Amino acid sequence: KQWQETFNAITDGICILEKDSGTIIECNKAMTKLFRRPQSEIIGHSCCELLHGSKEPVKKCPFAKMLNTNRTEEAELQAGDKWVNVKVEPLVDKKGNITGAVHIISDITKHRIAHRALRESDSKFRLAFANAQDAIVWIEAETGSITNCNKAFEELFGKKKKDFEGQHYSTLFPDDKKHTCNNLITKSGQDMNSIIEAEILVGNQQLRDVTIATSAMQVEENEILQWIVRDITASKKAIEEAKNLARFPGEDPNPVMRISTDSKILYANDSSTPVLETWKTQISQNLPEPWCSRISEVYNSGNGTTFELTCDDGHIFIITLQPITGSGYVNAYGLDITSNKKAEIEKMDLELQLSQKQKMEAIGSLAG
Repeated sequence: KQWQETFNAITDGICILEKDSGTIIECNKAMTKLFRRPQSEIIGHSCCELLHGSKEPVKKCPFAKMLNTNRTEEAELQAGDKWVNVKVEPLVDKKGNITGAVHIISDITKHRIAHRALRESDSKFRLAFANAQDAIVWIEAETGSITNCNKAFEELFGKKKKDFEGQHYSTLFPDDKKHTCNNLITKSGQDMNSIIEAEILVGNQQLRDVTIATSAMQVEENEILQWIVRDITASKKAIEEAKNLARFPGEDPNPVMRISTDSKILYANDSSTPVLETWKTQISQNLPEPWCSRISEVYNSGNGTTFELTCDDGHIFIITLQPITGSGYVNAYGLDITSNKKAEIEKMDLELQLSQKQKMEAIGSLAG
């Protein structure tokens, strides 16, 4: 009774097979749950009948193999919508002759599904790693040695994966920057969410600006740091150019202004002061008439216009109004022609004086 209770308490399906026919002569409760049949419909049948609906041994049948090898055999088999691990232990008499077998069946369906999901996840990760747009490199935390990298990393440095493997990560940086990069692993370990900006040396000995984002993971019991390296050389250059362009209006020696369609001054550089004082307005205030009407007319027509403006302090500007369609504002560009105007007036005075002199000479000649 105690043996029977123990036999039925085992969660794996267990049955005892007769040697010659493979017929089940005993089974536990777990086997009835596995086959979804009462014990009376299990005993007297072979395992192949119950699992596979076949009276003949199926391919990879561990019971058939056991009869040939005289040792324990094991196999993973699909039975309907389930996957099972089948292990067959030979039963031997005192003389060593096989008299039967113990047949152990474990339901591994969940394990199989989990294993397949893990394998698919690993496959997706490897595919994403290999084809990522950003350059990725793996570094052994303890030694600083490069263990793996993706295609984008090879393209960034102009080298093959084999050229990196085993190399210390400091070889990625120029000699004069190595001392500043020696703390990258330590710093990254302290703050895994940090993004470090650095300079690297690519295969053609060119310096590139990059950001390095670090994360840590365990790979085969080793702590690995994953660096995601993003080339920001072009973007840094573009940002610098944008900053230079943003400074340009303020550095222009001529007036530069932006005026909304409702005639409000949105922007004006320092050189615009004489114009604003003449208009008796300032930034964030409206223009007086007739300039309001002129701004509205220019914007609605979509055509630029140019006029001359003499300021209260004596400055003379050529002002060009240029509408920016769909923007809701008009740009105003001034050109200081004060010196040119003065030179033109002086020239006209000289010409007038010369004309008067010539007239006097002609009158004198006529009188003579």
